[in-house]
Amino acid sequence: MKSEYRCLFCGKLLLHQESGSLWHEDCAKAHFKDPVLPNLAIKLSEFDALALEALKHGESLSGPQKKLALGLSPKTFRGRLVPSDLNKLYILKPQSSDFPHLPEAEEFGMDFAEAMGVPVVPHALVRLADHSIAYLSKRVDRKLEGNELIKIPFEDFAQLAGISPAQKYRGSYERAALVIDHYSRYPLLDKADLFYRVLVSFVLGNSDLHYKSLYLQEDSKGGYALAPANDLVPVALFLGGDGALGLSLLGKKSQIHRKDFVRFGSKIGLYPKTVNVMIEKVLSLQEVGLTCCAHSYLPQNEQSRWNALYLSRLNALRFH
Repeated sequence: MKSEYRCLFCGKLLLHQESGSLWHEDCAKAHFKDPVLPNLAIKLSEFDALALEALKHGESLSGPQKKLALGLSPKTFRGRLVPSDLNKLYILKPQSSDFPHLPEAEEFGMDFAEAMGVPVVPHALVRLADHSIAYLSKRVDRKLEGNELIKIPFEDFAQLAGISPAQKYRGSYERAALVIDHYSRYPLLDKADLFYRVLVSFVLGNSDLHYKSLYLQEDSKGGYALAPANDLVPVALFLGGDGALGLSLLGKKSQIHRKDFVRFGSKIGLYPKTVNVMIEKVLSLQEVGLTCCAHSYLPQNEQSRWNALYLSRLNALRFH
């Protein structure tokens, strides 16, 4: 596990005076626009009650993981992230009794994808009042303009394709590409982005990239483009099994090799050279991926398991 004196945001060593919050002042300023890390006066034992209270007010968040929407307190109560504010710009996910170290795994998955070059939402680990570690991400479907919370048009692929949430795993990445063709302002760029996300999810061990975890959002020009990635978790560490992908790739969810990605790229209209460049990019970043895992908060045994999975998936991309 990481040293107690490494930043929860960037993973680099902390100064002694910063070790109490486990964040660098510069990292806190970059993430929260304030060098003082907001206080999270929430305990894991209180989480269910807080989530139930939010549900009573009609404030539910989709997905199987426990989560809670939080907002920064007004300046009169500076320095707190609380569940009762109106500007709910953050989503907090605590430890899970079913899957130990799930927040640490999600943070690693997001760090890994970011290191591979995938656009991701702002994210970090934070420490709760009981000193347990939780995962915090910033919402990209909302923004603050002054004191007003503005919702950004934002639709997942299940909604766009007319698919029931219960059917989110029943489909293909080829159909996801058709959604992009129909709605995106820049379909070729977004299909290349989709291809690369599927590729990175494959080597990460994220078999949970389904219709509800892909989004289009409105851009500044009023068009729609693929939203930054979220919820990238090395699911294989928790569930095992043979499934390598969340949706099918040319009819397959397992036993995936380079030739399958080449055929998929061709099927959705990408140039062969573009496809091969993206595959070679992932292969060239092998040491970056291993370093990312080594610097994560995953326990050592989980790091070893993931390294073996990662190298196996990379080998599948080296051979046709």
